[in-house]
Amino acid sequence: MIYVSLALVLIGLYLYLFKDVIKFKNYYLGRYFNKVLGLLLILFNLVALLLFLIFKVEHFFLVVPLLISYLLTRSFSKKFNKFIIEDSVYPKDYLIQKVRKTVRGIIINNQDEVAVIHIDFIDELFGKRDHFELPGGGIENNEDPIETLHREIKEELGYTIKDVHYLMDIGIEYHPLKRIDEAKVYVAYVDQQCEQNLQGIENEAFKEIKFVKLGKLLKIYKENKQENVGKLIYQRDGYLLKLFSKCK
Repeated sequence: MIYVSLALVLIGLYLYLFKDVIKFKNYYLGRYFNKVLGLLLILFNLVALLLFLIFKVEHFFLVVPLLISYLLTRSFSKKFNKFIIEDSVYPKDYLIQKVRKTVRGIIINNQDEVAVIHIDFIDELFGKRDHFELPGGGIENNEDPIETLHREIKEELGYTIKDVHYLMDIGIEYHPLKRIDEAKVYVAYVDQQCEQNLQGIENEAFKEIKFVKLGKLLKIYKENKQENVGKLIYQRDGYLLKLFSKCK
């Protein structure tokens, strides 16, 4: 039995270090489950080995770590199912009239950098805009959200993507537009470069596309030295990147 405990310790270490071994549809929950399960296997079986050496009693645990990981994952599933960024910047003198379905992407390149768009222009509704934003856009007609993500990343960044994982749903209120943009958020990785195809106001608004280290982006969003709509976007994207960083 001592060899079983040692084997489970090694399996736990592997799960803890390589957290995407057990696949989940939800990127965050998959990473979280693997990390927790791996840590519990290590702790439980080290305790089992210690008990064996002291008392010569054969103990090893497998079901309990699985059960704890499952319960924790279920609780986080509820917590991270949906989140709304409330508009605290613009006055609300009317009711929200519609919800726009969108997608948003955390896109990673080979250098482990995150893609952001530098928005810089004068917006008629929101005023001066000068901020970074994660790529994404509206779901058209009955388009599948993942199809939308592929299309938007091609248009905005000029890249095809691969290894797409769902992260969470998040909403953001825009009082001047009288609407909530509700986004399905995905994590994906750069595949090949292609032709960028900006649409409409994007030609005026997009100053540049940048790939930035996650730690640097987290610092930028945490400081949140923004006014107007940029303040709301930094709250949303900062929340998403902070959540994603816990998967790393």
